[in-house]
Amino acid sequence: MKIEASLAEELRADRDAARKFAVIVSFKDQAGVALVRRLGVEPTAVYHNIAAAAAELTAAQIEALAAAPEVTTIEPDQPAEAFGAR
Repeated sequence: MKIEASLAEELRADRDAARKFAVIVSFKDQAGVALVRRLGVEPTAVYHNIAAAAAELTAAQIEALAAAPEVTTIEPDQPAEAFGAR
């Protein structure tokens, strides 16, 4: 499944069509970033080394991207920690 399990569960639980979810969308290649822009959304960040983009998307937009063959994964955008909390 392209949508990470905890995000999929959150999408099912919250059916507010206007709610936006902070996500990272990974693509097969950099050209996939255009898919986010075609939804009328400007990514908050584009990661060139890993062919991914961060964006705030509605559940419908996430589901539309998940159906695209160029998309490999969609996961929650969460703070990363290299060495754990201090």
